[in-house]
Amino acid sequence: MFFVVTLAAVEAANSVGPALTMPVGLTVYGTLVLLLGGLLFGTTLPEHLQLPSFSWTTVAATLGWLVAQSVAVWRAKLPYVVIETGDRQGRNG
Repeated sequence: MFFVVTLAAVEAANSVGPALTMPVGLTVYGTLVLLLGGLLFGTTLPEHLQLPSFSWTTVAATLGWLVAQSVAVWRAKLPYVVIETGDRQGRNG
């Protein structure tokens, strides 16, 4: 849920204007970190967690997210070099 909220907010900001991507991303990330910190330090939630299963779940979720992001980058058609498609003879003489 942490990553999904950040991704949705950043994509919405990017559709409005690319210059908003970084500020919105940092704001959402900071807010979510504060909320998670509040859950951990302000409640008794950590006492009820089974630490081994929580740790393995965190590792599995992180690896799943990395694989999903890697596949998305590998499938994206991002050019390494921008190729001009204009008439070269008209510019060179």
